[in-house]
Amino acid sequence: MPEQLGELVFYRNLTKRFSPTIQNNGLWFDARDKASGSRGLRLFEKEPDTLAWIDAHIGEADILFDVGANVGVFSVYAARNYKARVYSFEPEAANYEILNRNIKLNNLDNLVYAYCLALHNEDHASILHLSSLEAGRSQHSFSRKTNVFHQSVNYGFAQGAVGVRGDSLVDIYGLPFPNHIKIDVDGNEDFVIEGMKRLLTSKAIKSVAIELNVNSSRHQLIPNHLRNYGFERLGGDQYRNREYEKHGVVNHFFVKK
Repeated sequence: MPEQLGELVFYRNLTKRFSPTIQNNGLWFDARDKASGSRGLRLFEKEPDTLAWIDAHIGEADILFDVGANVGVFSVYAARNYKARVYSFEPEAANYEILNRNIKLNNLDNLVYAYCLALHNEDHASILHLSSLEAGRSQHSFSRKTNVFHQSVNYGFAQGAVGVRGDSLVDIYGLPFPNHIKIDVDGNEDFVIEGMKRLLTSKAIKSVAIELNVNSSRHQLIPNHLRNYGFERLGGDQYRNREYEKHGVVNHFFVKK
């Protein structure tokens, strides 16, 4: 037993000393997993449209809800570059760990607050269906057993998770009204929108970024819902992602009129 304990202490000290990180334009990201490291490495390549939205609309002291934050690359970018206060929501356990590590690596724990929650259309405990246990992976689904294309999927692992309405976060749990909301939850965006009806009517909300499946009947209704709340969609080449358009899952950006 003492010999085994000694080996364990040695291993822990070794991993602490050599935990890999990467730097990208002054931002630091944990890279102990290939997928999570790739998100940091490709920050400025994968979704330039989302970065253009942040650059144009998020300013100092603004409050951003990052719904489906994964390992937090956009949360870190908005807080570090624009001093925004970010509330990051990520229900998957491995992603949540790296999200917090990325916050710590960039000394942003005074600006970015991570919650291990799924945003949903009701407050309840359910199952998060996981495509992988590796940090940085996506295609997980809360409650539904469907993927981003709304196809039924046999997932590899079921993790317990809690879903909360966006309205409840403010009305019941005391989080501040956001000024901006980013939603990327791999197919469940309609649930998220349904759960934040009061938030979306507020004049405090300046803009919304949301990933939508343009071929989904559920998602095709969302732009109309947002227009009814007083939003209009942003045009311009900077808000297009041609790589995503090939697959029919596209980021949409809206501002309050």
